[in-house]
Amino acid sequence: MAFVNWEPQTYTVGSVQMDDQHEKLFEIINRYAAAMDRKASRAELANIFDEVVSFAAYHFKDEEAMMARNNYPDLPRHKLIHEALVKQVTELKQELSSGEAGAESKIKFFLKSWLTAHIKGIDTKYSRYLH
Repeated sequence: MAFVNWEPQTYTVGSVQMDDQHEKLFEIINRYAAAMDRKASRAELANIFDEVVSFAAYHFKDEEAMMARNNYPDLPRHKLIHEALVKQVTELKQELSSGEAGAESKIKFFLKSWLTAHIKGIDTKYSRYLH
């Protein structure tokens, strides 16, 4: 069973491209959770987390460009939220690489809450501006 389920009726934002990217983030986070469940090494978890970070950075740029093309009025605020998320992820990455106890679980639950709350609470707001 997946750690976090992609549910189109809940997470669709009105852009096939963004929905596909969000679904990919769900997939990577589920791989991280599955690796934790099977007691993967810290190095393997770090590699999967790096994949989340890299794909999220790509997604943020793509999403911000799409919002700009569609004249989304809340783009500046949305960018600030993305920047804050990048800062949080950078801190978590440091905790993981320094061997801080419990960092793996902290990351797992952060990723789930971040992704679900961000899509439902923030990203769905731009859907009515898409042309």
